[in-house]
Amino acid sequence: MKIPKRLWILFGVAVVSALAYSTTIMFSFNGGDSPYTDDTGEFQLALTLWGTSHPTGYPLYLFLGSPFVNLLRLFGVPPALGASLFSMMWTLIAVIGVAMIVWRLTPRHEDTKTQNLFVVLSSFFIALVFALTRSVWIHASIAEVYALNMVFEVATLWLTLDLMEKWDDKKGWLLAFVAGLGVAHHRLIAVGLPVVGLMLLPMALGNKGNEGKKGNATLSLISFIPLISFFLLGFLPYLDIMRRIASDSTWIYGRTDSWEKMLNILIATEYNGLQRPNFDLATLRQNFLDVVNVLGSEMTWVGFIIATLGTVVAVVFPHPLTPSPDDKNQERHQERGKAILFLGSALSYLLFTILFRKAVMIEANLMFVSLSLLLGLALCINALNRQLSARSNFIVHCSLFILSLSLFIIHRDSVLALTRNPQSLDYVSQIEKIESPSGSYIMAPWGWRYFGLSYANRIEGRLKGFTIIDHNADYGALVNKTDSIYTYYDTFFIFTENDFWRSRWGQVYLSSAGPNIVRISRLPIMRDASTSFITFGDGIGLINVEVRPTDKDGITDVVLMWTATAKPSRDYSTFVHFSDQEHINSDEDIILKHDQAAPVYAWRATTTWQPNEIVREDHPVRLPTDRQAKLIMVGMYYRNDAGEFVNLNKINLRLRN
Repeated sequence: MKIPKRLWILFGVAVVSALAYSTTIMFSFNGGDSPYTDDTGEFQLALTLWGTSHPTGYPLYLFLGSPFVNLLRLFGVPPALGASLFSMMWTLIAVIGVAMIVWRLTPRHEDTKTQNLFVVLSSFFIALVFALTRSVWIHASIAEVYALNMVFEVATLWLTLDLMEKWDDKKGWLLAFVAGLGVAHHRLIAVGLPVVGLMLLPMALGNKGNEGKKGNATLSLISFIPLISFFLLGFLPYLDIMRRIASDSTWIYGRTDSWEKMLNILIATEYNGLQRPNFDLATLRQNFLDVVNVLGSEMTWVGFIIATLGTVVAVVFPHPLTPSPDDKNQERHQERGKAILFLGSALSYLLFTILFRKAVMIEANLMFVSLSLLLGLALCINALNRQLSARSNFIVHCSLFILSLSLFIIHRDSVLALTRNPQSLDYVSQIEKIESPSGSYIMAPWGWRYFGLSYANRIEGRLKGFTIIDHNADYGALVNKTDSIYTYYDTFFIFTENDFWRSRWGQVYLSSAGPNIVRISRLPIMRDASTSFITFGDGIGLINVEVRPTDKDGITDVVLMWTATAKPSRDYSTFVHFSDQEHINSDEDIILKHDQAAPVYAWRATTTWQPNEIVREDHPVRLPTDRQAKLIMVGMYYRNDAGEFVNLNKINLRLRN
């Protein structure tokens, strides 16, 4: 049996795209703080744990994704990789859909094999260029909802093209249902629907179709009822969100104990501040420049300019499908309509991005612009296929090949750097070094930090015995459960002691609890009266110095246990210096310096120490391998009014081999 050319195209572009995506796919939990991966960890968890995500909930993505991820999990595929494969699958479907649209836009001639070859090449390379634009590639490699967005946009354009050729009520209802599913999945789909409605309104009202006949149905007020009904049916996946909440899933976003809070999820009221247009001229100008720069980065500047010019040319100079003079004007009208659809779609998302710059990540918005401009370019190339010589057409399609190859070379490293970002993995590895009793609470800000810890804890079974909380936890209730919470030191850059912790726990006392870990206590840790220490001065004493063995990450931790007989009169900095000499006589004898502006990673000023309190301080360092440390110097210092360094005291300790 002979396989149709179209299937070869679809298979070929899917395989090539999949091979590119497979080299960059994210296979571990959320990689870090890139805007692209802000929500990736949340989706990895929600899909695996049959939970819910932030508003608007993305019900269809979760409804289809949870069984997909958990089925693969049965066969040994880690959930993080399974979630990425889920997005990759939808991106490949969108890429195939683009190839199908380009194929349908291009006439085929039984007697012109050369032109038919160019139809094949156009479909393949336009789809491949789309697949390799930066944001499309990224969203094929990570767990994100935008991959499914593109499927709905492609499906909407396909059905719109169908109905522009000839109106059919049932296809109109199908389009309404697909549009409803798309908008329920992500409200961004709604941005392009007004253009679709304007393009279809003449057909639906009974204007002449491409054969000079009236459409199959006349639109009246009553005719809107089934269209609206089918559109609203697209919101049925929200029933699954309600089911997940009712089943007490272990991963539920926010509180959903009332209909009002459910409505807040549906309309995303917590993001109201981001959903307002900005009409400030300076801001609009900057937003426009940002949009153009992103598009130039997505498609390369050459690709963006050519795609834009091609779409405009397709609108201004439409070419008929056939050379027959009889229906040439009608066919030009149809071709111009298709070009206007693509240009209008691109402009709608372009304008939305400029006006609502903060509503959705700009790169996610502009994927729709890239798609529409590339389809407009396809119309222009189709016209060239008929107008130019075979040699000229060959040059055009070689240029598309070069563009797709350039996109692969330019974008692969940046996509790979994003999906292989070890930031979240390192964060969890650091938290695992925590020194605290089992059952302790570990706090991480909502986002990639919290997602990484939650994935490690709930799915991989790490950090057993610990409870992971975020900054939205009920800290008032925790007062009755624990007197200490542990967190990574950089949490205080986001939630400060005065503004966050004291408002929830009152007076708190900070101390170290491992490399880069801070213990936040409601009560200070007090020393026994019999505890001995080395007097440093100004009421400060050093109880103990311990140099921990180098761990698997190459970190050597120096643990200092400080105390105070009285509240110190000023703030001091601390230091630990390593030397490979018997004595430190000059800077050349020092192989590594590690200073902290204040103890406990600069968060516990010495003037806040209480009499007889014990304050632990860790100095995690990575020692050089070419010089063996034999001696450490531990000390405290301050800077006087002249800016000079003044040592309070310092001691030397020999290291054991």
